[in-house]
Amino acid sequence: MISWTNTPPSTTSDCGYRLIRTPPFKPLRGIILADDLLGTPTHYTKGRTLPCPQGECEHCANGLPYRWHAYVPILCMPGKERVILEMTALAADQLKGYHSRFGTLRGLEVYADRPSRKPNGRIVILAKASGIPDTELPVAPDIRRILLHIWGIDDAAIEDNGRRRNMPASRFKNNDVGNVVLNPSAEL
Repeated sequence: MISWTNTPPSTTSDCGYRLIRTPPFKPLRGIILADDLLGTPTHYTKGRTLPCPQGECEHCANGLPYRWHAYVPILCMPGKERVILEMTALAADQLKGYHSRFGTLRGLEVYADRPSRKPNGRIVILAKASGIPDTELPVAPDIRRILLHIWGIDDAAIEDNGRRRNMPASRFKNNDVGNVVLNPSAEL
């Protein structure tokens, strides 16, 4: 039976999130919605970033080195658009001190900038407490599910134990917060 209402549901799909990078000419400002970052080795190929399964990867076999990228959901300010921010390992490392100090990144106001104004320039991130109560922030989305959707990887291909079907179990592992990440120390 069809259920008609005049108001949207209180929870909405996570797949409406855009994946963004720090722009070169205008600093990015937003509030982090998740407790921690989620990262994985990636390759930039054919105009897009894709995850690297390390060892069983055509890009690695062709000599293209991987780079680790981190992802975190933010509420952009002003405008309050919810997005997933991609950042390099160096930029992500700037946030780990805040996580160690406060136990979470949620609620932190971040300011991301590329001082060189180049599209691939170094990213500098400044962060401070936003003062917004946690109860007033949107629920953090399932970043892993959103990234799998963006990358065109069927979520059903990832089993509950964190391994991808048709790959050795050691290639994927669960991190401290239960998200599936590639296991860089796995042996082939």
